[in-house]
Amino acid sequence: AVKELLLSDLRQYTNMAQATGTDADTTMAINTLYVVDMSAWATADRTYTLPGSASVGDRIGIMVTAGDASHELVITAGTGDTLNGIAGGTEWSRLFITNEVVIMRCIVANTTWVVEYDGRIPSVTSVVKTSAQSNYTGSIVKATVSTSEIDVGNCADTSNNRITIRRAGRYMVGAFCRLDNLADGKSIVVGIGVGGTVVSRGQGMSSLATGAVGTAALCPLVLAAGDQVGVYVYHDNVSSISTAAAADSYPRIFSTEVL
Repeated sequence: AVKELLLSDLRQYTNMAQATGTDADTTMAINTLYVVDMSAWATADRTYTLPGSASVGDRIGIMVTAGDASHELVITAGTGDTLNGIAGGTEWSRLFITNEVVIMRCIVANTTWVVEYDGRIPSVTSVVKTSAQSNYTGSIVKATVSTSEIDVGNCADTSNNRITIRRAGRYMVGAFCRLDNLADGKSIVVGIGVGGTVVSRGQGMSSLATGAVGTAALCPLVLAAGDQVGVYVYHDNVSSISTAAAADSYPRIFSTEVL
């Protein structure tokens, strides 16, 4: 009922006809709202392209009624046109989460489109290791994070201990780990890695004989679709392990999309 009410409101607001979006590359028609169930998409991403002929004030909308964990709906302008300044044939953005909505409006006949309503839903992901791990000495290495805590947008890749970004854009990314039994003067380093390269680090140092020290790294990043993000840990005390009473003591990597 909520979904039908939303569709009704969208049609009234935009004065659009409604069409069913299909599992195929599509050149969209003016003044049409494409209602897309992506859950049955089988083999590939699909590109939905704005038409080359349009009048000022024409609109086109896309609503995802069911998202897809593996495939994306890519949005682009036609050849020679632009969408929010992005040249036709080049992706503006993509949709894949249930209830995402985008409405586009022509502002210069036959050439220029803008996004009038941006209803993309930010992906939010957190993956963690839920048991002790100690192989962090010698060099900074990627930690095991094999359990998904939050996964809005299906970006958690627990088989490969990482977050895989599905949509290019800005992200706030953080990582954390705590070590028990860290000797006095010994340190822990936690880093955020993209594609195997550490791009941000945090460091903590024990001031107790057998201290428990946690540290975190946090930074904004511009990431591309397909980028692989992981948490990297190093310590210089052989007896230290990532274990403590609190569940949030283990290695963790998280990301929030900033739309």
